Amino acid sequence: IYGNSSFNINTATYYNSGDTVTVDITGNWWNSTVIDTIAAKIHDYTDSRNNLPVVDYSGFLDGANGNSVSTNDLNAVFINDTTLTANTTYQVLGDLTVAAGVTLTIPEGVTLEFGAGMDLNVAGSLVVEGTSALPVTFTSSNKTTPGKNSWNGIIVTSTATNVVIDNAHVEYANNGIYFNNSGSVGVVSNSIIENSTQGIN
Repeated sequence: IYGNSSFNINTATYYNSGDTVTVDITGNWWNSTVIDTIAAKIHDYTDSRNNLPVVDYSGFLDGANGNSVSTNDLNAVFINDTTLTANTTYQVLGDLTVAAGVTLTIPEGVTLEFGAGMDLNVAGSLVVEGTSALPVTFTSSNKTTPGKNSWNGIIVTSTATNVVIDNAHVEYANNGIYFNNSGSVGVVSNSIIENSTQGIN
């Protein structure tokens, strides 16, 4: 799915309910294996949260009729309590949202690699359980020339109820952690937040 002049995938509008719809386009060749390149030609939830559906393009191929590049892809709205797998690297393919009333737990050794313009949006609870030996890393998927503002960062919204971040390493974001009218729900400890436009905002 490539070579189209505007978007390769242009989704329809679901007013105020886009986060409940997922379009399955898994297992395709996009003429690239670079997440930023693929995502730039997909118009979906990452471009208009709540109004556009999530496009799941995970398991993208390394060529026409090729093999799947990754099996640890994330591109979702978490609507149930979820714990990621320790010591695992995840490629983030679009905005991640933790819905109100839901807890996302990220255990030690997890790395989340975000594409350009993507973020982790916390409307519920986020528990990051890194250790000094195995921190949880939030970083850019750009391995060649990562820099400040390579991804948006962790956004804690006004509906968030509990955010505990311990032994995390956040880098190359716009805002490492942005508490957006979220009051006093956040605790950040034993963490490194660096090489971002702003560390904690």
